[in-house]
Amino acid sequence: MKSLKKFIGLGKMLNSNKMSDSGMALNGSVISVIGNCQTDSIAKYISILNPHHKVHHFSYVEALDQKKRKENEKLLEESDYVIAQPLRSDSFGKFSYDALKDREGSIFINAFSFAGFQPDCVYLGQKKAINRSSPVGDYNSSIAVYAYLNGASVQETLQLYNEKTYRKLGFFDVWEANKTSLIARNKALGIDLTDLFDTWIKGGLFMHTVNHPYAHVLSDIARLILDKANIEHKDFNPTKFLTDNGANDIVWPVYPEIGEALGLEGEMVFKASDRWTPANERPKLFDLEEFVQKSFDIYNTIPREKIVCRSIAMSHDESVEIIGNIVSDYRRANASTNKRQVSSRTKNPYAGLPAHQFWRKSISRVSIADVDPVVSMPFTISTTDRVATAGSCFAQHIASRLQQQDFNYFVTETAPEGMSEEQARKRNYGVFSARYGNLYTTRQLLQLFDRVYGNFTPIDSVWDGAKGGFVDPFRPQIEPDGFASPDDVLKAREEHFSAVRKIFEECEIFVFTLGLTEAWRSSRDGAVFPLAPGVAGGHPGDDYEFVNFSADEVTADLKQFIEKLRTVNPTCRVLLTVSPVPLIATYEPRHVLVSTTYSKSVLRVAAEEACNSFDRVHYFPSYEIIVGNYNKGIYYDDDMRSIRKEGVDHVMRLFFKHLTDAEQTSQSVPQPEKTEPLAEKPSTSMEDRISALDAVVCDEEAIDS
Repeated sequence: MKSLKKFIGLGKMLNSNKMSDSGMALNGSVISVIGNCQTDSIAKYISILNPHHKVHHFSYVEALDQKKRKENEKLLEESDYVIAQPLRSDSFGKFSYDALKDREGSIFINAFSFAGFQPDCVYLGQKKAINRSSPVGDYNSSIAVYAYLNGASVQETLQLYNEKTYRKLGFFDVWEANKTSLIARNKALGIDLTDLFDTWIKGGLFMHTVNHPYAHVLSDIARLILDKANIEHKDFNPTKFLTDNGANDIVWPVYPEIGEALGLEGEMVFKASDRWTPANERPKLFDLEEFVQKSFDIYNTIPREKIVCRSIAMSHDESVEIIGNIVSDYRRANASTNKRQVSSRTKNPYAGLPAHQFWRKSISRVSIADVDPVVSMPFTISTTDRVATAGSCFAQHIASRLQQQDFNYFVTETAPEGMSEEQARKRNYGVFSARYGNLYTTRQLLQLFDRVYGNFTPIDSVWDGAKGGFVDPFRPQIEPDGFASPDDVLKAREEHFSAVRKIFEECEIFVFTLGLTEAWRSSRDGAVFPLAPGVAGGHPGDDYEFVNFSADEVTADLKQFIEKLRTVNPTCRVLLTVSPVPLIATYEPRHVLVSTTYSKSVLRVAAEEACNSFDRVHYFPSYEIIVGNYNKGIYYDDDMRSIRKEGVDHVMRLFFKHLTDAEQTSQSVPQPEKTEPLAEKPSTSMEDRISALDAVVCDEEAIDS
């Protein structure tokens, strides 16, 4: 094997055996260039700058080609110099960074990407780009994507292309950040682009797209590499001898407002890749309206959960929310104008709206199993995200399915070693992320936060248990037979508080299911309990009072909790749901059906208000899926309160579809037939009903036991 003669990587230079007296590499060197499409041009420019060198180019695909692996590796081993983009994967074998980094003659340079001119230009897809996802090819307008996910029309989307939107999305901040990153990443490999970058800027626009530089940029990089390696070459411009490959591919415009800030003339003309355009139709150009319309047509053919931007300035979630707010503002601003303009001669303002905005199209003409009220979810849950749950009993379904699907369900309070699974569940281990029992009201959740951080110490500390022993007033059923002593209650509480603090501070996604507005509280200090005194412990009396929280109170409590959570965990995402389980009883002097309607309405309003007030706080419509009249009540059991497995399956099927990339197994998230399921409820044995109740732990059941 012919050894490589020279290594220059991370600034290191060694002697070469093929040097002239002047220190330049003699003619006849063998050079291998490895990387993406940019390195193809770099290899050609090296050949032009010194045609006496023998240059091999290996694309990513060729480096992975198992059939030609031995032949390719032999050519690589015979090379005096290797110029490569760092290929980290083990699958690249001898072409990988790890294999080349300590060999003489290796020079590394990062793939060139710079989004300062075109910050709206993005790929579509969570883990890898979706091919031909827009009318021009693989590149998409993030604004068009965010608008589509928010249900905006084409005309509404066109109104978003303005300076106000660009500023809110952080587009004007991209230039400096990308420049700093580009230079730093290459300096780490021993390549300094600082002076070249300043030269490129003086020449104006130098990017066709975010990762397709102009030809002169790649030729400058080729010359820089040759100088760095001390390889002899000609001193002329090689670009006049080759066509610009970037110009033959997609060309993304510099938007006028962004161009003005950079001292350039912008335009809104998009060019499609020549690869997919017949020769007699080139160049294929689109104006903005045509580009957006055709993009929407393509998005309609892609599963909604896959429409995720690999964004430039900020996260996909934040951007979707920003565009959603802008679209809402636009609609409100134009509402009065539309009312004045609409007449018998004008267009119906509802014409052209997406199908999900019409009852007939999304409910009446859709089978029960196919009803999907989730229009968009601006974030996804990965299998590594620490997901914590709390709230009413329905939240437990999310917890159990996440565990079945091998997601990272975050449990900080685990059963003692040796305790059986049955005993652990009876003692509330693993039912929620910690042993807090049911947190039915937002006031309970807020007070829990204050209690664990020492900001609120209720007067009520220990109650006598209804079945003997002692209970914690704020989780009276976590020990079925009660604690042996008040000290045991206090000791368990301290352990519990430590576990809850860990949840608040370390979880990445916090799922809270709002359950009730009715509660019992201390008339002395306002402490709220999950159950009335006398149900599972304690004694009724003048020290306690019934309360039914208003919409303003529930909303204020929820917002205050989120604000406090952000003080200890600023990046935590919050997912809100509302329990579809009706009240088991009401203390209001009215029908339980009326109280249930009031309670669920208040909770739904509070969830909506919280989502509108905070970023990274979102709502999942499990409530609507279960209670919606489209399903004719078939998702409820014979008691019209317990949720049947088929209803939970429908909820969780959509949960995994829209919030994760997980493959769904038939065991955990069954796929229904296209026909309407459950036309009749099969009879349910008492044994089956008891088994179903055992699967979900609800403190509220004690009221009507």
